Amino acid sequence: MEKSVKEAVKDPSVGAEIASTALSCGACILTAVACAASLSAVPLTGGMSTPLAVLATAGTIATAVQCANGLWRLYDIGLNDAQNVDWIDRQGWYTATSTALDLISLVSLAGPLKEVVMTYKMMKSTSSMNVIDWLKRYPRMERVRLTEAIIKQLNPGISNKAMKAMVRAGKYPRRYPTEGFHGELIKQLISAMTSAMAVSGSAVSGVIHSPESISTSGEYIFGLLQSVDTIN
Repeated sequence: MEKSVKEAVKDPSVGAEIASTALSCGACILTAVACAASLSAVPLTGGMSTPLAVLATAGTIATAVQCANGLWRLYDIGLNDAQNVDWIDRQGWYTATSTALDLISLVSLAGPLKEVVMTYKMMKSTSSMNVIDWLKRYPRMERVRLTEAIIKQLNPGISNKAMKAMVRAGKYPRRYPTEGFHGELIKQLISAMTSAMAVSGSAVSGVIHSPESISTSGEYIFGLLQSVDTIN
């Protein structure tokens, strides 16, 4: 069995399976780390809109399913000579589902990427520091300026007088702690990394690698709908 496993790993197609699974499972792990980092993070951009947040959640679920599916495929390839994988790859419903999961993962990147860009723009507009120094230190006056920018972002059109009143009332701090900014930056950095991993995974074995799978899946779904209509 050990010999067959080693031979399977040498197969280029199995190498693609391993790479795809590593990327999707790695993205899941990084997403969990980002969630932990967000517990102490400062909301620099006010968060995503509801539709984008729902889409991002769907993308996370899709990536988790892709990870589980990849692990199962590797298990079957290594220990069952890919008998189940060979069979399921010929099933139209499986191809359609895999394509849909990959498309959801790609489309869901819109929200996180938008947040990454907005965070960068806000940090750059309020800080005179080099980007590489944002995670090292954050002086008091820099934090004051960024805190004021966050308050204005969360309260569009607010006057300086009203903003100072909110700070005095304790609704907002005079300056957020460095840890809060670092937590948000780490979260956004991870978002950028998971987005790159999703695109890479699709390029290895998804719709970017095989765009024809979209039309094939569409034909399957259309035929399925016609069959249901005929039965009714």
